[in-house]
Amino acid sequence: MALARYYLVRGRSEEAAATLRAYDRIAPELELKETAGGYLFCQGFQKLEAGETAAAITDFRQIQKQSGSFPGAEAWIGNAYYADAQFDSAIVYYESYLSNSHPLKIYNYRNNLAKTLAALADSYERTGQPSPAARYYQKLADLWADADPKIRKKAERMRKEAERLLGEGS
Repeated sequence: MALARYYLVRGRSEEAAATLRAYDRIAPELELKETAGGYLFCQGFQKLEAGETAAAITDFRQIQKQSGSFPGAEAWIGNAYYADAQFDSAIVYYESYLSNSHPLKIYNYRNNLAKTLAALADSYERTGQPSPAARYYQKLADLWADADPKIRKKAERMRKEAERLLGEGS
């Protein structure tokens, strides 16, 4: 499953699909599909990429119910709501993801933090909440402050966006 997840999050969906088909061929008797967090993540990710946000949310929520199975489930539920322009719901799940603690949080942050901060800031902005939007744009700018020059340019844009929003909120 880890290989399929690797392919999916790097945009290599054909290789991920082939890996999942191989999994289906060699392990159908294990009946892990309904309970394996990795398999459900792959299914949810593919559905999200196909624009099937409600189905993706269902898969990610099933993972979330499996305590400890996939600590980043809240971020992915937030991503699905964000993709579906349900910004209030996205905010709830992104905030939950950022506030929950678990042993793999630093690993999850490596994969999800920047996207979560950007989408959370944008969600707050789209729902007419400039102060929290500015706070998360600033956090994203701080996260990228010491990155390579190309990313530092993005960080500066995020910082300016935060300043603009704080100016509007006054």
